[in-house]
Amino acid sequence: MYRLETINNSNLNFINEFNITNEYKEELIDICTNKNIFKKLLLGKNIKYIKSEQKYIGFLWYSKLQYQVYKIHCIKFIPEYSTFEYYKEVFRFFDSCNSIIISENNNLNANLLIDLGFSIERAIIEMGREISSYEEFNIDENISFTTFKDGKDEKYRCLIQNIVFDSANRQSIDEDDIIYEKYQNYYIPEGCIFMKCKGVHIGYGQLIKKDAKIYIANFGVLPEYRGKGYGKKLLKYIVNLAHDLGSNKIYLKCDKKNMEAVNLYICEGFKTIDTYYEYKKDNIDSF
Repeated sequence: MYRLETINNSNLNFINEFNITNEYKEELIDICTNKNIFKKLLLGKNIKYIKSEQKYIGFLWYSKLQYQVYKIHCIKFIPEYSTFEYYKEVFRFFDSCNSIIISENNNLNANLLIDLGFSIERAIIEMGREISSYEEFNIDENISFTTFKDGKDEKYRCLIQNIVFDSANRQSIDEDDIIYEKYQNYYIPEGCIFMKCKGVHIGYGQLIKKDAKIYIANFGVLPEYRGKGYGKKLLKYIVNLAHDLGSNKIYLKCDKKNMEAVNLYICEGFKTIDTYYEYKKDNIDSF
């Protein structure tokens, strides 16, 4: 019924056939108009035009996040081909994956995915805020902040993260995972922060750089220390650190069901930018 064709100079202008309104518009335009041919082809390798009988009828833009997990940035057909059967055919491209992550701004009808056999596993909120000035907070003589030290603090980070993020949706980490992370492009060594209470490690959070944006990641306080305002102090400290590093905006992602964390972020001025839904398919052979 169709075939997928990689973006190239001859089909580049076809993207203008679509009224793309989601958050990826600027990034997509940058990829398609980049004057560096090598960079254009490298960045555009996951943009596939959908072609039927020598006619371009749509496009698919995706990323592979990890093994059997894909993120669909955008998928669109021209109106006369925007039917269940065509979407079903295109989703055969993902028939071996375990999860598909799709933005709420993607304009893809959720009922379509449900009809294709997918169900929502979880929802992740992306939030952001401006950093216009230094955040003031009350000093507590029992609380201190320290930067992660190689060869010394790996066990503390594993302990905190594995307790804070103990769920079926997130795998436990070990010291090898932390060592591996240090060599990734997103890693900011001075952005890895512990919170201590009377010298005991009780919380952790870090800054990472992704797509030229600064994000807060792996943020949390141990359960027995919650409800005391420590999470707010840690958050303010990390926001101030981002300010010191020259960032005027900061972002984070959070499970939509984690209302304790969501309310903390809202209280500190963060606003929802987008919501990402993770869809899972019980039977990947049902297409």
